[in-house]
Amino acid sequence: MFVHGAGSNRTSEFTRSLALYRALVDLGVSVITVDLRNHGNSERTDGTLGMGPEEWPDVLAMSRWLDQGEQRALPRLIMGASMGGATTIHAIANGLSVNAAILLDPALDTPDTLIQGAWINSGWPPVLFKIYAWATTRFYGLPWGESDAFAIGTTLTTPTLIIQDPDDPITRLPFARALAAENSYVSLIEAPKIPQSADCIKHAGRWGTHVRAFSCHPEWTTAQLDRFIGEQIVPQVQVQAPKPQPEPEPAPSPAPQK
Repeated sequence: MFVHGAGSNRTSEFTRSLALYRALVDLGVSVITVDLRNHGNSERTDGTLGMGPEEWPDVLAMSRWLDQGEQRALPRLIMGASMGGATTIHAIANGLSVNAAILLDPALDTPDTLIQGAWINSGWPPVLFKIYAWATTRFYGLPWGESDAFAIGTTLTTPTLIIQDPDDPITRLPFARALAAENSYVSLIEAPKIPQSADCIKHAGRWGTHVRAFSCHPEWTTAQLDRFIGEQIVPQVQVQAPKPQPEPEPAPSPAPQK
């Protein structure tokens, strides 16, 4: 199950979503994804971002759809990018059952993400937006403190891989490092650095290397996914696969009548 980020959609070129899905299919992983509420072709509710607490029911809806078919017996993996990473954490905390999770530059600290996002969109110094972030989280229902993805993520027991770009300007490395240090179920891999002159980010502006590990390092990223899936999912598939039954021995031929 793939969960896109804020302001994105299930087929976003920002994360090269379709190419990522193809890479997963080539690894033997089927993909289901949707446009979250207020995104893409999905229904507009209140037209706002919830940074996870509002969007996680859409992830549970995907899971319930899977439960209706034969695929309900298969091991289940979820992958979330940016706000989709926060949504993934909230979904697991609210009952989503998965065998493993992968988070791509997850939005773990909502106030910091709001501050950095305001700087990216305006160009004004981040310090100017601290009051804005404080007010937004206190008065408009966005998560902070114990309700934020970081605090909730420290309590999860789902095997989780974070692939984090070290220079991501909006969902920043220190939070990913802190979560991996706090929770032994979370492992962190820092992606190779991306030069500012790289073609894969030449049109990104101040968004820079945010969620660009696959775009800029597709082979490296696919190898990390392959390794993690091999460690967490493949053994469970082998355990669940039915054992081959021996061929029945042919019945003895009846004795000839005299």
